[in-house]
Amino acid sequence: MLIATGCAGGKIISINETGWWTDSQFHNSYSPFKDALNNASADDIIAIYKNNKLARIVRVTQSSTTQTQLLLENWLGVFVGILFVVTASFGLILYAGYRSNRRLNKGEMRRAIAGAFIVGIHCLLIIALVFNIERDVVIGAYLGGISSIMGFYFGSRTLQQQQEEGGNLEIENVEFKDGKVVVSVRNRCSMDVVVDAVYIGGKHFDLKEEIPSGSVKHIELDFEWESGKYKVKVCTSEGLKAEENFSSPAFKS
Repeated sequence: MLIATGCAGGKIISINETGWWTDSQFHNSYSPFKDALNNASADDIIAIYKNNKLARIVRVTQSSTTQTQLLLENWLGVFVGILFVVTASFGLILYAGYRSNRRLNKGEMRRAIAGAFIVGIHCLLIIALVFNIERDVVIGAYLGGISSIMGFYFGSRTLQQQQEEGGNLEIENVEFKDGKVVVSVRNRCSMDVVVDAVYIGGKHFDLKEEIPSGSVKHIELDFEWESGKYKVKVCTSEGLKAEENFSSPAFKS
């Protein structure tokens, strides 16, 4: 084991290919010489080892301000800079989406939010790498953040597509029988759906009826109806809905 010992006028900081150490306390590092220099003071000595042999000695002539200290001393400027870049990115992406059709109804806000988050997390990654701040932790957080952003973007996009397909869920007919109502629902969506709620007038029915894509389902419900007009609403577990008004016959059959 290589041990660093003190010297007149300063301390010895030893480095090798994997890190640096003083007084037997070893620090892993991707850039050992740079980190050793950042932690050195005037008159300190940096001993460079290669293959467990002393290869070179460097004396530090003046104290250097560490990059971490530099960041802490200028944190407000760094914060304002990141905030400006993120806000500008959000505005530019949102404006680009709005400019295409003069509306914000095609996921422009979702893209702008995801884009701003991606720009912000890349700014933090760059700062961590440049200033050597907990690189392993930051890289792990970066990968997790990117995964979360992708999940947010594509998850909300899928939900929007499903909601846009709500017009393809159609109530074809409502048949009023003696003490019953049969609601015929056609699924014109590109996916299977599950009807989990039906509303007739002010009454609510909980159920689980799967309707394959392109098919129709006749849902029979117990309902004591009277002559008049009823608002029928069908909802699915995917967030789709269809509603329409139907008139019951004047007399029960």
